[in-house]
Amino acid sequence: MDDSRTEESRGATLGIPHDADEKDIIKILISTDNHIGYAEKDEVRANDSLIAFEEVLQLAQKNDVDMILLGKRCYNAIAPCEAHHMHVLV
Repeated sequence: MDDSRTEESRGATLGIPHDADEKDIIKILISTDNHIGYAEKDEVRANDSLIAFEEVLQLAQKNDVDMILLGKRCYNAIAPCEAHHMHVLV
């Protein structure tokens, strides 16, 4: 994902005043309906949900967020397989 906007314009997009002190800002990334494990038996799309979740983690790291809030359905199944569960935890 290429984000060529300046830090100032990104702050304006987020509603952060330009004179805000960094120590007074809590950065929260919200991700919902990840459905990790969706289409796990499909040869083409089996890893799509894991790849998308990795993108969420990369965005969190790139933007130095303080917290990631995972809302609604993190897993597609009520009882996810161990591999998917471990992928999220590690």
